[in-house]
Amino acid sequence: YAHRRGVFNDLGGHRRFVLRTLYWTVAVWIGATFATGPLGSTWRATPWLRTWLTDIGGTALTVSYVAVILYLLRLNIARRLLGLLGWTGRMGVTNYVLHFVIVTTIFYGYGLGFYDGPGPAMGPLLAVLITLVPIPLSVWWLRRFRLGPLEWLWRSLTYGGRQPLLVAPEARSAERVPYLRSTVMIIAVLAAGVIFALWEPADRRRA
Repeated sequence: YAHRRGVFNDLGGHRRFVLRTLYWTVAVWIGATFATGPLGSTWRATPWLRTWLTDIGGTALTVSYVAVILYLLRLNIARRLLGLLGWTGRMGVTNYVLHFVIVTTIFYGYGLGFYDGPGPAMGPLLAVLITLVPIPLSVWWLRRFRLGPLEWLWRSLTYGGRQPLLVAPEARSAERVPYLRSTVMIIAVLAAGVIFALWEPADRRRA
């Protein structure tokens, strides 16, 4: 609907539409969350109704994220910062699986087993770190290859033949990616902090 309305091609002309979408979706999310949370113990809702409200709230929250990003894209600095995510989006399937591997390795028993280890303050740091890690990896990969590894496999299976993957050395782009070095530095700092916190003795971590 937003595409057919032309929102993505004219963000400035659809500023009010984006803001109204943001206000309404946040209101729906808060209402659905409140109905299934604080009110959940005071009113008798059938399981299917709770599931329905949860799905509506989650969908509304997702749309509100999109609205925030669209609103920020009107700003030059936001376009440059969010442009980093374009590299990860070009190999979205690979990065989706990479996120799964990273998260399960950190929290599940076959990996580090920190499911109950990190405190609430660690959650946002881990979320930012896991989101940023694929950015430099994607930039490095896509400067040498046309597609992500899983995207290449998917396309080869779709067309029934091996698709071209390598980028010729003379065709590789050397254009500077804005904020890439800063992203790598932030990753290093966050990773050091997370590693220190996770390996800190439990008694000191509780203190």
